[in-house]
Amino acid sequence: MVPVLVIAMFIAMHLREAVVHDIAPGSSHAAWPLASLPVLWLIVHGASTLSGRALDRTGNLAAFALSDRVTSAARLLAAAAVGYSILSLGWLETVRASIGDWVLLDELAAISPLLLFLALTWTSTYALERRLKEAVMLRALDEGWPMHPPLGRSAFVWSHFRHEVLLSLLPLSLISAWEEAVPAAARALGLSGPRAAGWWAPAEGPVTWLGVLACLIVAPALMCIAWDTVRIDSGAVHERVRRVISRYRVRVRGPLLWRTHGSMLNGAVIGLLWPFRYLLFTDALIERLSGPQFEGVVAHEIAHVRLRHVPWMGAGVLACVVALGAAAEILARSTPVLATADATLPVTIATLAVTLLVFGWISRRFEWQADAFAARHLSTTIPSESDGAAVITPEAVALMRSALGCVADLNGLPRKRFDFRHGSVADRQRRLTDLQGVRHGSLPIDRTVWRIKLATAAVLGAGLVLAFAPLVLRGADA
Repeated sequence: MVPVLVIAMFIAMHLREAVVHDIAPGSSHAAWPLASLPVLWLIVHGASTLSGRALDRTGNLAAFALSDRVTSAARLLAAAAVGYSILSLGWLETVRASIGDWVLLDELAAISPLLLFLALTWTSTYALERRLKEAVMLRALDEGWPMHPPLGRSAFVWSHFRHEVLLSLLPLSLISAWEEAVPAAARALGLSGPRAAGWWAPAEGPVTWLGVLACLIVAPALMCIAWDTVRIDSGAVHERVRRVISRYRVRVRGPLLWRTHGSMLNGAVIGLLWPFRYLLFTDALIERLSGPQFEGVVAHEIAHVRLRHVPWMGAGVLACVVALGAAAEILARSTPVLATADATLPVTIATLAVTLLVFGWISRRFEWQADAFAARHLSTTIPSESDGAAVITPEAVALMRSALGCVADLNGLPRKRFDFRHGSVADRQRRLTDLQGVRHGSLPIDRTVWRIKLATAAVLGAGLVLAFAPLVLRGADA
């Protein structure tokens, strides 16, 4: 959820500059919603403290789940307060009036209250999280796993900040800096203004968008540095990963060891295009999953590349924006109040909210398809009584279920906890169980995703037709 909140802040700043123009810079009311952030932090701190005592007294993980829900709700409310200050009260202009309109610096200062609040919540939840990690350490001793010393409070906060906040903050900062730097450079070079060069006006848009695309492409390389990764060049892990990569003929760089000092079990593919697309696995994931379980996680991550989930996700979001924009235009023609300037901001916010919900809905189904892909892969590599039959085997389902369970348990995450992008682990395990005995070419989730892609292509196609039809008709009349 944290990366989504950071994205929402940058969207709020862009909306503020694009849509709202009626709040004077330096408004005295711009910061008053931010006064709620210390209160929200005290609530988080109190909930974490009480949950820790309850956990010590009863050993019931429900106390941790309650603290987690309170923390998540507080983060949402904090983001809403900062977003409201930016969108409606002129907080960004207030910051600029104080420090000036610098490239990127004023934007980072405007969202710094939320970033500080996030860091404080991790400071408050540290003691509770450490109790869970110490319990996992006892299991690690019993199982003979490699041991990592527990992180101190500051290292714990920095680990979460760089793995959750920087995930979206770094690429968005690059994009925002580029978007501001282009017109600033043009003014400095005399390309804009009253004596602007005639060629620059039509070129500025393409230059800006090409730079944004370049930022998105190269950002994963910077993430690999921020996340402390190193290439795995040999050994059993390297051979297992390269075998899966070769089988499905995908191009990724890696595998990379993602060093978290044993604090996180995770795998990820980051990047849009080769050679800036990387396959990463945390140290704890490699250490604590069995070979077949780890191979299932590898296949899951490779599925995202093989099935082109990232570009289709972007296309799905764009299709949603196109469809909602068309619907808003139709409603504006039939309802005059929606065509007024006062309605622009609420309509835009509603569009973004619906788009965010659609993004989560599509993302969860892509995760289910990647799980099914991994189960199908394991069905062809793990010995089973069903050998010779092209079906999802019980052994493959059991391995994927156990891999998901281990990742959740060793990360200290309740299996029923809902995640916006992935759903809950319990639900994913149930869906894997439902695949048992299903033929490889008849997976229900494949049909669902095919329909999503078909609907996305249809909406985008219709949008292109509507966008270019007036130009074609004008050309024909000429």
